[in-house]
Amino acid sequence: MNNNTYEITKRGEMPDGTKIQVENWEPVYPGLSEPFYCVAYPISKANCTGCFAPKTGEKFRAAFSFPTLKAAETVFNALKTGTAQLENYIEYIDNYMHIPAITGRK
Repeated sequence: MNNNTYEITKRGEMPDGTKIQVENWEPVYPGLSEPFYCVAYPISKANCTGCFAPKTGEKFRAAFSFPTLKAAETVFNALKTGTAQLENYIEYIDNYMHIPAITGRK
């Protein structure tokens, strides 16, 4: 593996068609406390603040960070099978300003 790039370890879709993947950023940022991500590309449910922030109806990147690959894969599997939704993992979101885009609430 190239030490300057991250690794996508799993790809899939949620039942609603939202693309999801698991990313390992450890090779890029050694020592990062939570280098494993479950990433989704949902459609924003609300406008978020900022010129580059998600706007209602637009697809955006929502990253949820975890300390272990196993934790990120567990979330991926729950999202893929539909036993959980993105809102269930809001406490792990990498950018708290994206919360309204996921929940539809400000």
